[in-house]
Amino acid sequence: MMRTGMAERPVVLITGCSSGLGEALALTLHTSNFQVVATARRLATVDRLAALGIQCLSLDVTDDESVKNAVSEIVKTQGRLDILINNAGLSAIGPIAEQPLSEVSKVIEANLFGVIRVTQAAVPIMAKQGYGLILNIGSVVSQLSTPWSAAYSASKAGLLAVTDALRLEVKPFGIGVSYVIAGAIESALANNTTAGAEFERYETDSSLYSHWSTSIRMRAHMSQGDSAVPATKAAGQILAVINKAMKSNPPKPPTYFFCGGKAKLFWSIGVVQKIFGWPSNAILSRKFGLTGPRKGPPIVPLAPATS
Repeated sequence: MMRTGMAERPVVLITGCSSGLGEALALTLHTSNFQVVATARRLATVDRLAALGIQCLSLDVTDDESVKNAVSEIVKTQGRLDILINNAGLSAIGPIAEQPLSEVSKVIEANLFGVIRVTQAAVPIMAKQGYGLILNIGSVVSQLSTPWSAAYSASKAGLLAVTDALRLEVKPFGIGVSYVIAGAIESALANNTTAGAEFERYETDSSLYSHWSTSIRMRAHMSQGDSAVPATKAAGQILAVINKAMKSNPPKPPTYFFCGGKAKLFWSIGVVQKIFGWPSNAILSRKFGLTGPRKGPPIVPLAPATS
């Protein structure tokens, strides 16, 4: 199918293609007559995509030079960049009152600054062409933040705000922008959490949250429950949105669209929460065992100074 205003095989850059949704998007678009450029921090993790004839590049969204080099290589080899899908991301699970700032910083750097970094490299190319399409993979947690996921929720809420502003700022250049409200999608994101083995810090008596250590671990894998849809199905939904958007010149994607298990439900709960302050406070408190007063461990007094 020929897309108005685009090349017959539009060039699409996808970040975070080592597994999950990114890998599924690369495969789905590749078999749908797109010229896919699949990227990942470590090139070895996308070998299976390269074996299928997909152009694969190393791209670390947290590194200026890595982003610059990857985008320059795309222009050199393809001569254009029609679509950008910002998919790469990290998670970090833990109570924000105790979570190390280094963990929080890594998540914000990858999920927010990383998207901005890649977008800043791509927009000048698209603006010169006079058209382009940018999809930012967001999350329902940008509307409904849950216990133990403050860092991840903050990064996606920030991405939502950036996407809304970007949409207006690049419209004069023929670039369409959409925020993907992702629900539960089968992925390895839980395994990519920056917390990893550091969950143990919340199991010690010195943590205010030792009583909830099991709940904290559970949150890391909550999105991989029965409601999670296969990444291939989610990729197909995104492909349909891309094809519809590209029938127009410039592309006209939806401002937001839902993708994945229970995305509309949780987003709606988040909207109600913002307006009325309920029912999610009560529901989430019960779900994570955060009801009723509880005292923390006793404060250990400082030892007296010795002369």
